[in-house]
Amino acid sequence: MNTKAVLDEMIEKYRELVSLRYDYDSLNEKFDLNPRVSKELTDKVKNYFLNYIYPSKEDREVLNKAFDDLDHHIKNPSHILKLLGDAPGIMLKFGWQFPKALRAGFQTLKSFKAASRFEKDLVHIAKKKKIKLPITDKVFEEIIAELPEEDLREFINDMEDLLTSLTDSKLLKRTTEILKELKSKMEKEKAFYSDEEIDALQIGIDILENGYLLFEKMNNHEKDEMIQLIMQAENHFIDELNEKYH
Repeated sequence: MNTKAVLDEMIEKYRELVSLRYDYDSLNEKFDLNPRVSKELTDKVKNYFLNYIYPSKEDREVLNKAFDDLDHHIKNPSHILKLLGDAPGIMLKFGWQFPKALRAGFQTLKSFKAASRFEKDLVHIAKKKKIKLPITDKVFEEIIAELPEEDLREFINDMEDLLTSLTDSKLLKRTTEILKELKSKMEKEKAFYSDEEIDALQIGIDILENGYLLFEKMNNHEKDEMIQLIMQAENHFIDELNEKYH
């Protein structure tokens, strides 16, 4: 069984599930939405997920390679020091929020990689079960149901961490400024950082900036409500799997 073909199938099937999960009518039927939650808003959430957390199979291979390379640098202390360069200067420019903002920026990397790991786990299960392509919606659901529940819940928690970071508008602006500064430093070190790694950091910036646009017109209460709705939708999906298969 061709691993890439199976992965492509998992990616597209899960994107279909996400699209259905955040369909306005479906959400309203399950959760009796607050009148402030419009179809326009749920469509923005759905499109954000499909563009940045679960991108299409055409974009995935390039993004995975870029994020893997960037992750290698992030995990290497000497590489981080080289990237930061004049750390006191950066601290002076961005203030006490610098460490928190940097962590929020790298949360985008963690969330993307969590989604990638999730999809690879689905591939492993499909190959173990000797599933034939193309797969039906029912078979795909059965594959997801074989994942350990704690892994699914942890995956959702990673997403909640990302969404929470996206609702802190002031920190978000600081974070994107810092990441743009780091990107500028990487562009001056082309012998050390590849174009793909620089592109990966830009993708992280895009995730944050578009996340800002997702929440920018909401007050704090509305932001909390939206995150709660997303978590409710994700946990409801897992609960349905448990009821059906366990």
